[in-house]
Amino acid sequence: MNYTLSFPNPSRQVIDIEIHTHATCENSVFHLPKWRPGRYELQRFDKLIADVSAKNKTEKTLSVSKSTTHTWQIQAEIGEEIRVNYRFYANQRDSGGSVFDAEGIYINPCNLLLYTENSINEACTLTLNIPSDYEVATGLKKEGNTLYAKDFHELADAPFFAGNNMLHHTFQVLDLKVHLWFWGECKPDLAKFEKDITAYTITQIQLYGDCPVPEYHYLLQILPYKYRHGVEHQHCSVNTFGPGLTLMQNDRYESFIELLSHEFFHTWNVKYVRPADMYPYDYGKENYSELHYVTEGVTSYYGDLMLLKSGVYSVKRFLKNFNIEMEELYAMPGKDYISLTQSSFNSWVNGYGIDTGIPNRKISFYTKGYIVAFLLDCEIRQGSQNQYSMDNVLRDTYQVIAKSGRGYTENDYKKLCEQYASKDLTEFFEKYIHGTVPLEEALRSAGKYMGWTLKIGASSVAAEAKWGLKLNGNSVEGVYPDSPAEQAGISKGDEIVAINHKKATMTDALFQYFAEEENISIIYFHFEQLKEAILQKDNHNSRPVPFYADSPFPIESAEDNRNAWQKMEILLSLSH
Repeated sequence: MNYTLSFPNPSRQVIDIEIHTHATCENSVFHLPKWRPGRYELQRFDKLIADVSAKNKTEKTLSVSKSTTHTWQIQAEIGEEIRVNYRFYANQRDSGGSVFDAEGIYINPCNLLLYTENSINEACTLTLNIPSDYEVATGLKKEGNTLYAKDFHELADAPFFAGNNMLHHTFQVLDLKVHLWFWGECKPDLAKFEKDITAYTITQIQLYGDCPVPEYHYLLQILPYKYRHGVEHQHCSVNTFGPGLTLMQNDRYESFIELLSHEFFHTWNVKYVRPADMYPYDYGKENYSELHYVTEGVTSYYGDLMLLKSGVYSVKRFLKNFNIEMEELYAMPGKDYISLTQSSFNSWVNGYGIDTGIPNRKISFYTKGYIVAFLLDCEIRQGSQNQYSMDNVLRDTYQVIAKSGRGYTENDYKKLCEQYASKDLTEFFEKYIHGTVPLEEALRSAGKYMGWTLKIGASSVAAEAKWGLKLNGNSVEGVYPDSPAEQAGISKGDEIVAINHKKATMTDALFQYFAEEENISIIYFHFEQLKEAILQKDNHNSRPVPFYADSPFPIESAEDNRNAWQKMEILLSLSH
């Protein structure tokens, strides 16, 4: 398949696409991916495509018909050379979309390139008709403005930037050449970026034993407003961040480095080490998996852990992040109803937003997966007296399973965990991965092992802790189960206009002011009808906030356990 992309008018943001190929059957069906790897939900890229036409070598117009939402059927003789033309609207400025305007070009090929099932494993070229002063940031082999991929899978997973205003910085880490491409207004401290990325890169390569790619490109899309989003790919990651003016401020920079570490860890975990039910990717339908607590949850944990082990982060900083993850999980009432495996599967049903679908029946496999990965790491460490850890499990998934040319199953993953923990982990998996058993018991045990105490506080937001209301300004975004707000009849989507007969112009402050009242009056709109509800305080903490703190009386081995956990020293895997 040979693709050509042209960019005629930045104001319209429309890309002209031409495909040169040959018909493999009389009615060739061209497919557009229904989803993109890294986002396990159906996408509607098809609505951004228009004006599909086709001709043969002699310029004869061929019949084109839309057969499904994501497919086009072209009538041609078998073996006949054909040229397919269409247009794509590129105006999605995030890590998973595509953008074309006067500032430059960002293309995620999975958004806009058609393929046929018979040609998906054939070599591909992608030629760009771009201004002569444009530079192309890509992990693919490149000659001039033509990119080369071994097959559609590689091409679909190779986003790129093109423009004349990018900042490009390269450096070497062991055998890996690292590229930083900044697109957007910012003033990065390149020395600091290089130092920190070098540190966690070495640590991640040490964990897995080698790096599966010779070069790695960070495509850094910098925006003028607050944003944080990343997507992993084989040779690169796209990381969207803003505002660019705050890039080097302490908390913002640390948040960005966490994102970069997370996405780089995906180079192994999900790009090369992949669940069997997504191996290879099928772009034409949902790729169901119950293992996103590994692909994303473990990656979220290790993205931060690698920063700790490499010395970029202190234990204090790691604990700050871990406590944030716990607070976020406990803000999800769905944790009492939905397991990690169900959450993984259901991403194809109700997407990623916690507030989508039936209220209070959803969790994030990133968040709970992060916490459970830490708990499982502690189980392995305790069972092996710190001889082994999750590090060994992950190394084997890469060196033993992925390099044998297959994906892994949950049984593979569980057996490796049990092998290194020297014990049966069926109960752990049933409780915390397949089930909805509260995590407090496991958190207390892991905390004791590390020299930390688990404490349970309350949200500092009175509307949540006292009355069970999750608000965005005056809008009710959620109501906690069995809370005073739910018992009074308030629903998601209602609009609060007064609290104790005071206009709700400072909603948070008013709820805090009346936090100790036995009951409060809420005037609100429900489906355009003005109503009043009396909330009766029941001293029930609608929004518990668990957190780790240093234990005043740690066990004797706690310091040694914590030091072993912090240190990057992976022992030879048992299976070797």
